[in-house]
Amino acid sequence: MPELDGIRGIAILMVLLLHWVVRPAAPILRHWSPRLWALLDLSWCGVDLFFVLSGFLIAGILVDHRDAPNVLRTFYTRRACRILPAYLVLLFLASLPIGGASQVAQGEIPLAAYLLFLQNLWSSAGARVAFALGPCWSLAIEEQFYLGLPVLLLWVFRGRFGSFAAVMLLAPPLLRCLCLASGWRSPWDFTPCRLDAPFWGVLAAVLVRDPRAAALLLKYRRALLWAAGAALLGVAGLSQLVLLPAGTNLLLSIGLSLIAAAFTLALVSVLLSPQAAPARLVRWAPLRWSGKHSYFLYLFHLVVLLFIPIAQFTLRVAVSACALAVLAAISWRWLELPFLKLGAAVEYSESARSPPLTEPAG
Repeated sequence: MPELDGIRGIAILMVLLLHWVVRPAAPILRHWSPRLWALLDLSWCGVDLFFVLSGFLIAGILVDHRDAPNVLRTFYTRRACRILPAYLVLLFLASLPIGGASQVAQGEIPLAAYLLFLQNLWSSAGARVAFALGPCWSLAIEEQFYLGLPVLLLWVFRGRFGSFAAVMLLAPPLLRCLCLASGWRSPWDFTPCRLDAPFWGVLAAVLVRDPRAAALLLKYRRALLWAAGAALLGVAGLSQLVLLPAGTNLLLSIGLSLIAAAFTLALVSVLLSPQAAPARLVRWAPLRWSGKHSYFLYLFHLVVLLFIPIAQFTLRVAVSACALAVLAAISWRWLELPFLKLGAAVEYSESARSPPLTEPAG
């Protein structure tokens, strides 16, 4: 689905905007226009868009192949071939003592935690994270989600999806409130506090594969587009909460759930209305290219920025963008794509079911 690549491209561009432009220029932006700064700083929710997309894609794969006897072996093999190559290269580079202590040594999280995708358990407890490895917390949450979702979705809660969804959507905001009140863990990167975002994607994947739900969504897809637009405007409005006393806590506790719900609504509306303007926009070639290479871009964008020794801000960002794009293309051709083909060679033992995302004939 080219639309999904485009949406993924929007997510990674939001993250790049945050780390390359908004955060470095924050003192100037806050002084010049606090409201504009708050709006631009909300680009951190690109990570939440990634979470929603991951839940949608992974749940779709599992539901489509739920009757395959080799579903777990194939699923985990393909996930390993997608995730591990570029990630292990990043950890290898971060372990090298380039220009002094290695990036891993500059933080307080052991390399073993990164190898086991447990680094967010350290960072949520207050451990210092090395600059170049900052984005890895979300990867840890996704991998932990991938590890548990197949068992819970296909076996433990099979036939009781409603109860499962209620727990997964309601428990995380309550836990975030508890963490904010107690200070025990950071609600930002502690896994139980962030599972509602990917599960909104899971919910969408299940609904569009249910004939009755899909038919209802298709019937009201125009209204769904308008509702998605209003929801995204609401997300922009949430950005201004950080300017209010205790507004940041409100954004972290309840706002994260509202943002994920809005992104899910937008995702479904785009897929159900492929000829509408939003769908045509996300099929724009540069967005699709960014989405196709988003995994490498996400992992390595701070590494590239770190090793571009240019003092002038604008020039440094421009050179970093060019270097990152070239490295992403090289990585895709010579590292990621060969492993993806290797993973694709491990096939599910029955054909996938096609989700009802288009208007039925007649």
